[in-house]
Amino acid sequence: MNFVGPFAEAQTRATIFLTSLLHTTACTKTIEALGDMAAENTKLAATGQTEALNLNKLDQEMLVELMFSSPVEKDA
Repeated sequence: MNFVGPFAEAQTRATIFLTSLLHTTACTKTIEALGDMAAENTKLAATGQTEALNLNKLDQEMLVELMFSSPVEKDA
């Protein structure tokens, strides 16, 4: 359904708001996961589990790259 006039503007603004809300939530949860992973890294380092520690660090790098390299799809 294509709206014209103020309805089209309201629909566009609602879509922008919801996209921003979704992006903010995704970033917040990613940052929380990174904090949990940092705590887990401390435990892994203390127990000498180097392979798991290296994999965890690679996962952290991937999450940071995904979050900051292209946070919003172009023309989404």
